[in-house]
Amino acid sequence: LFPDVASTPETVLHAFSGSLPAGPYSRCDLRQPSEYQCAVERLPERQPGPFRLVLADPPYSVEDAKRYGTKMVNRGRVFREVLARIVPVGGHVVWLDQVWPMHRKDQWRTVGWILLTRSTNHRVRMVSIFERTDGDGEAAEEADEGREGPGGGEAAGPGGLFGLCGVVLIAQCRAVK
Repeated sequence: LFPDVASTPETVLHAFSGSLPAGPYSRCDLRQPSEYQCAVERLPERQPGPFRLVLADPPYSVEDAKRYGTKMVNRGRVFREVLARIVPVGGHVVWLDQVWPMHRKDQWRTVGWILLTRSTNHRVRMVSIFERTDGDGEAAEEADEGREGPGGGEAAGPGGLFGLCGVVLIAQCRAVK
């Protein structure tokens, strides 16, 4: 999905990384070993980035947060006060959650959703894909050049699919036996 982003510790961050093993990316987690072993809310103090791509998998509920030994994340605050500081204009955040997180539309443009389900009677999770804008709701010019939305000539974003985003995918994950 992001061929223009080289996977390196300087360009890709896994926020709320949990037990994710080390790899060609940086990790941030409060409880597990990581390059940034702190709450995601404290990242700006560490002055990381800028990261062209942030992958985030926070606790989905208060019960999940308790199970992981952390507090529930204030999604809107993380977008406003953390991600907006460490993701440059034209960069992306891929957020896995049960909800479409609160965000400022002048800072972020929703460019896609992917719905995930494991099987019947399981929670449905949603991957929300955001692009960082310049504060006026505009993405970097080079990111917009040549982009076409689902209508063939319409840019993704306002006016795109449902007036919100350019891509909606529905996927079902199946266990490999």
